[in-house]
Amino acid sequence: MKKRRGDSLFLFMLSFTVVIALMIIANGDLSNFYNQNMKVKSAVNRAVKAASMQLDTAVVDLAGENLSAQGIFLIDEIKAEEAFKEVLTQNLGLDNELKPLSNSILSSPAEIIEFKILNDYQNMPYDYTSPVNGKTYNIKNPCVLTIMKIQIKSFLINKEMIFGRLSSSELMNK
Repeated sequence: MKKRRGDSLFLFMLSFTVVIALMIIANGDLSNFYNQNMKVKSAVNRAVKAASMQLDTAVVDLAGENLSAQGIFLIDEIKAEEAFKEVLTQNLGLDNELKPLSNSILSSPAEIIEFKILNDYQNMPYDYTSPVNGKTYNIKNPCVLTIMKIQIKSFLINKEMIFGRLSSSELMNK
């Protein structure tokens, strides 16, 4: 009878040790996921900021006057998208098709759901509602909006994140 009690205590302690070890692993993975999540958000934020700083200095109004000379700054859509992708790929370890390289913290390709240059300076300020997330943004200056779908590498947590970033350059429009 005593031997059986010792066996049950041993099994209980073994089970308890396994549960504690699993909890430590899960906690470590959750911490890693949180840190990687912050890195991704920061990388996307830097990419959106880089895109918003790509000014188009050649735009003229109907009278042929240069808009930037009048204090109206617009974002060059082509340069903005190129800058966005360049900064994003460098910071997240992606190739040109946004697929993760071996050193990437992503587990699957990054997907740009919406990339919008909001340059309608004649109607500013105005509200823009994203058709993707239904969120309304108050636009006071030309800016860049992006909504992305990203999945981070993790041992236990396999969560797809969708988040948006809005950024404008600090230049003041007339």
